[in-house]
Amino acid sequence: MGQVIVRRSPKRHYFRNKTTLLGSLLLGLGVAIGGVSIGRSLQRFRNRDLTVTVKGLSEKVVKSDLVVWTLMFKNTGSDLAKLEQKTLHDKNAVVEFLKTNGFNAEEIEDGPINVFDKNSREWNDPAKDTTGHLILTGIVTLRSRNVDAVRATAARIGDLIRSSVIISGEPIYHFTKFLDLKQSMLPEATRNALQAATDLIAPTKAKLKGIRQAQQGMFTIRAKDAYSDENSINEQASIEKRIRVVMTVTFNLEN
Repeated sequence: MGQVIVRRSPKRHYFRNKTTLLGSLLLGLGVAIGGVSIGRSLQRFRNRDLTVTVKGLSEKVVKSDLVVWTLMFKNTGSDLAKLEQKTLHDKNAVVEFLKTNGFNAEEIEDGPINVFDKNSREWNDPAKDTTGHLILTGIVTLRSRNVDAVRATAARIGDLIRSSVIISGEPIYHFTKFLDLKQSMLPEATRNALQAATDLIAPTKAKLKGIRQAQQGMFTIRAKDAYSDENSINEQASIEKRIRVVMTVTFNLEN
């Protein structure tokens, strides 16, 4: 019995190998292109995520441009008529004192006179006070732009005390041009942040590439010689004030 031999067509084998090779080449090319694309995406992500955050400070020392000085005077006794007469005398003495020191009528405002009777308190001792149960108070308010003159006049308040006027009250100094100052301080704080970031990355090969985020801190106003919150110097009693603001800025970097 003869042997049957089956032969494969060499042509079909050739095309099969060629197809397999082409598929492998295309697959490899796709993987290579995909790898390049992923690599570029990762590089862009890394570049976009490279940042530096710094703080920039702007600080100004300014002089107050408005002062409000409320002067309160007080008398006690039991004779209402005499107390009223003395209180009116004190009010006139305060007004005259201010005018003598150079302030005009438009800057001076006198308030009402108030009466308080200690015997009118519900919890008062049954033994009524008959010697000094009446208290009369009055106020005169000075509002002036001449802060230096007010400070000098306040130093002479002893003249009133020596004339038997029982008086109290301290000048309160204000800076009213804050909004104008704010317009210059914010850019200055940002420029200082830019300089801080430039100095920080100077030892490296990185370069600044625009601002990613900027955050304004609160404006703080302190007395000129108060350098921290722990300092007990009263800001309102200080003619010169220290105003500061801090900007927190995040810059993008590129290698």
